[in-house]
Amino acid sequence: MEDALEQQIKSGDTDGSEQRDLRLLRDPTFVTKLAALCDIYGVLAEGSKSLQNLQVLPWERQRMFSTMLDNFTEMQDAVELDDEGELKKRWPVLSSLATVADDQLASILKFVAALCDRARARSRGLDVRGNAKGAMNGKLQWAVSDAKIIADLKSLQQVRNVDCLKSVRRSVENLVSQRMVPVSAAVDEEDIMTVYRFLTGQPAGASNQQLLQALLKEATDSRTFERYAHLVIRLWLLSPPESVVESMASVVGDIYGVHRQLDHRNAERELMIRWNGPDVHHSGDLVEAVQCRYNNSFVRGSVDARTAIEGTVVRRHKSTTCRRTTVFR
Repeated sequence: MEDALEQQIKSGDTDGSEQRDLRLLRDPTFVTKLAALCDIYGVLAEGSKSLQNLQVLPWERQRMFSTMLDNFTEMQDAVELDDEGELKKRWPVLSSLATVADDQLASILKFVAALCDRARARSRGLDVRGNAKGAMNGKLQWAVSDAKIIADLKSLQQVRNVDCLKSVRRSVENLVSQRMVPVSAAVDEEDIMTVYRFLTGQPAGASNQQLLQALLKEATDSRTFERYAHLVIRLWLLSPPESVVESMASVVGDIYGVHRQLDHRNAERELMIRWNGPDVHHSGDLVEAVQCRYNNSFVRGSVDARTAIEGTVVRRHKSTTCRRTTVFR
């Protein structure tokens, strides 16, 4: 980098910024801060990436967040204990520098501590002044432990003492009392026992997702399995990944934008369809599925004329399967 900047300066094709950049690269304070930030943001980026995983369940995401904070604590301990082995492991870029001034190390540790404090505060829904402003984060953190007891199907499958199933019922009662789930979503001890017996009959190595799929298959013929499967889904979505929330929020602008010509009273229903409904080119299949289930007579115009002029791309999309159209089957 320095050689490239020097050549740029020697060529005369410069606006003065190259001189400033070269001075920064030769400034040991700047280089130390840059190396430390590479290590710090490496841990932060890895933690953030894991939290965006759509297959991660709420309690797994909470554990990953705690792991990220633990990694920062270990980085601080490595510096304070001056452990050479830990320094190379926790600070690979910073430890490669020949020397680092003590005052700079103190500044780095202060930054890491502030970053951890801010991350903990944000996880509780607190702003910079320590106000929650109606955020449910703190309440949600306590609810995740109960959600795990109920909705971690893999752990439930591995229970060997039937008396432990009483904790599932207590967790259901806790979530209902905290208004994290409605009373109508609660399951009783008989439901829990029935589901437990079913889970113990499934393959031992099955994942949570596979066990839920098995429950949903049984739910077509059993109200017990249907209630428990719906409760599990509700709890899995109790704390969705940030990427999902951002995607859902981006739709709000389309529905409530100033360009809207439709009645605003219908906007809430339109949001539910946009979030949960099928792709547009599969909406006809969904209407037919609802009609078959509820024996309703919908007034629909013929699509033959439109189909005749559809392009190849639209026809290809309509020929694929959309899982969300089968929700009412």
